[in-house]
Amino acid sequence: MTMLNISVEGVYESDTGSGQKQYEGFSYTFKISKPIENGIKTHILRRFIPFCIMKDKKKSSKIFSRVHTFVITDIEKVEDNKGSIIGKDIREMDDWEIQDLACTFDLYEVPLPCVCSITELRDKATLAYMKKILKIKMDTPKDIQQLKFIKFNSDGSFKLDIKDKIIANVPPNYFEKIEVKEDKKDFSYFVDKIFGNKNATKNENDNDDEGSELFDNLNDLSDGNDFPSENALLS
Repeated sequence: MTMLNISVEGVYESDTGSGQKQYEGFSYTFKISKPIENGIKTHILRRFIPFCIMKDKKKSSKIFSRVHTFVITDIEKVEDNKGSIIGKDIREMDDWEIQDLACTFDLYEVPLPCVCSITELRDKATLAYMKKILKIKMDTPKDIQQLKFIKFNSDGSFKLDIKDKIIANVPPNYFEKIEVKEDKKDFSYFVDKIFGNKNATKNENDNDDEGSELFDNLNDLSDGNDFPSENALLS
């Protein structure tokens, strides 16, 4: 399976009480099952960095509050047939694998790390996967009431009554449909352009406006309606 090996570093805040904050640096490398980069940045910010910090025994003296700033220092495609969540039963996944599942298929309804029990985490991940990937209709309360594998408790909570395995699989051409390849310019292009290389300035008038919208929206990094932008999260 093709996975992404990601390296990140940055600084997080630790509230010490009475309005006081401390800042602690971090640096982690981890793999995710999504084989393309589209949409991963918000998941890294909201899911993987907090998970790594909260599970890092070296950081136990400074409790995680929020990410102050971070950068992705490296992304590399690697082949790993054991580490991927593809082909695994969602009902048996651990908490890291559930976060990986949420990132892989952009399941924004899946709770963030360390906010609920593993049973609840699996249930909500299973429902999100069924709705988006298996196309099971769950748009209205009536739709949900007709699903026999959902059992509601008297307090309004629910549990899933599923005996079969729910295997995480990728629909045909799923990632190919959302991957966008761009022709990016290397550093030498800009050096040549500054010093008047004709090859670099050819058709310049036709291309000057390319990417202008990128700078207008540089801080709007939201990956979906359910997640705020990175700019809002880090402000």
